[in-house]
Amino acid sequence: MNQITLVLGLLFFLLTAVPLTLGQVVNPVDNNTPTEIPFRFTYLMSDKSIYVSGETVEFEAWIVNNSTEHDLSIFLTANSPFISDDNPATPDTITSETVIIPKNTEGSIKVLIPSHEERYGRQILRINAYATSTSDETLTGEEITLFQVTFEDKPVSRLPIIAFILIIALVGGFVLRSTRSELSDLRD
Repeated sequence: MNQITLVLGLLFFLLTAVPLTLGQVVNPVDNNTPTEIPFRFTYLMSDKSIYVSGETVEFEAWIVNNSTEHDLSIFLTANSPFISDDNPATPDTITSETVIIPKNTEGSIKVLIPSHEERYGRQILRINAYATSTSDETLTGEEITLFQVTFEDKPVSRLPIIAFILIIALVGGFVLRSTRSELSDLRD
């Protein structure tokens, strides 16, 4: 009895687990063709760790083509409020050049991103990568990632500090003068 239960359990496992491991996204028209191509960001890198506002950010994204059958044509778009724009409330978008990454290899894409003159602190950059197979344009893919770009902190105005010191000096001078006049009245 235990052997029959074990065989039935194993048969049930094989019937349910094997189709799940073989599943993939398929085109509804042709059940044998996948609709998306596999690629991903491996790492992101900028040329500096801290930027000055108004400075151009040089950004490089490394992307691996996981496809075993297709070379990929990939380009990036980057958008963030820190990018130069006439209206800083709406983010502008920068598009990179298109790069061909052969199957089962890694490649990089560089993007130069101008920054607005009045940007300080940490800013978030959204990067979208769009890929198309060079042999079949119906095969496409998209990856999205975020990257933090750090700008120098906003400079602190020295005017309030100078005004505070001046007020302390005036109050101190007034107290000292009034104290001296009271002491001189006591001596007389």
